Amino acid sequence: MKSFYLKSILLLTSGSMLGQIIGFIGSMIMTRLYTTSEIGIMTTIVSISGIFAPVINARFDFALVKEQKEEYIFALVKMSIYIGVIMSMLISLASYIYFTGIDGFISPTVSVFFVFLILVIQAFSNVFKSYNNNIGDFKTMTSVIVLRRFAEEISMAIFGLMGWKAIGLLVSRVIGQYFGMKREIVNIKKFFKPIISVQWKCVQEAYKIHKRQLYYSAPAALMNAGSYSLISLIVGKYFGLEMLGIYAISFAVLGLPLSVISGNVSKVYFSEASKEYAIKGTFNESTNKTLVFLMIIAVVLFFVMYYLFPILVPVIYGEKYKMAGFMIRILAPMFAVRFVSSAINTGLVVCNKQNFELIIQIMFMLSVALLAFLCNNRLLTISTFLLGVSLTYSIVYLVNLVSVSYTHLTLPTT
Repeated sequence: MKSFYLKSILLLTSGSMLGQIIGFIGSMIMTRLYTTSEIGIMTTIVSISGIFAPVINARFDFALVKEQKEEYIFALVKMSIYIGVIMSMLISLASYIYFTGIDGFISPTVSVFFVFLILVIQAFSNVFKSYNNNIGDFKTMTSVIVLRRFAEEISMAIFGLMGWKAIGLLVSRVIGQYFGMKREIVNIKKFFKPIISVQWKCVQEAYKIHKRQLYYSAPAALMNAGSYSLISLIVGKYFGLEMLGIYAISFAVLGLPLSVISGNVSKVYFSEASKEYAIKGTFNESTNKTLVFLMIIAVVLFFVMYYLFPILVPVIYGEKYKMAGFMIRILAPMFAVRFVSSAINTGLVVCNKQNFELIIQIMFMLSVALLAFLCNNRLLTISTFLLGVSLTYSIVYLVNLVSVSYTHLTLPTT
């Protein structure tokens, strides 16, 4: 088990690292081919899509990872896809209201079109990724990461040279998603016929077993995604699209360790903890070794993010992004705590304690609401706003970390 666990983490991490190297090179090209305002426009649309992307399937895609019965796996796939397509249409249409109220933005109709494309592709991708995780095909998951980034960055560079502006950034995002989804489908496509023919009675049974995903996990995931995407929207609304473009770069840089290490550890941890819980009724071994591994790395990462990243950012991206280095220093403590906390958060799903997760996410949203209120009353600068984000989010992540650690130690046997 230990050997497979480490091999899986190393495999996914190597893929993510290669994907991030491609993305890193692409971001250097992006900051020279596109203006901060154009990056801000792309960030706004991606942020709105990002709020709903994790819950576009009502989190029934997540239930796929731990489900062991084939008939229920197929039922969850069918249900997740139906929900995903319908939700993509409804959310994209509703977003039209938001886009009509933004000055200096691209056409609301075009914006809605891109929100729909991003969401509907993500809906299918969520399902295919969860199925690959269920069967332990981390090799395919790794190749998807690399292919998606490569397709996106190449497209972005071509469209930038062609002068496509913000549209070029959005089209390249969709292209990257599409090629990634095409690769993810490799394992599940042979089961399309039995998936389509799954009886609705079986779908109803699968729903009853995993309904906590809808009631607890989906609202929690929505608030989790919203807690970060709303920060971008607040920056854009109160501090301008140019500042949002600079913030987007700082957020992308800080997100590198999360994408390369923490996110992939989380995928393997979720898979292994689910299997351990099914056999033993607890998942102490998976949780303990994951916590030790992540905490050691987090300490090193904090010093790198705080001292090294702010120096490198203006050198890599240009002097106009010097402010991004300052933002990185403010947000570094929060990202270090998030690095550990977010990776083991899926432990709450493993043991059906999604209500804990919901409470944590409510705390995040209360923090965002407070900061938005202060911004609306012109009481915060961009620096004090981000300082408030870093402080309040760090506290909530620590509470979450303690909650998961305590929960896995006090589980009743299932």
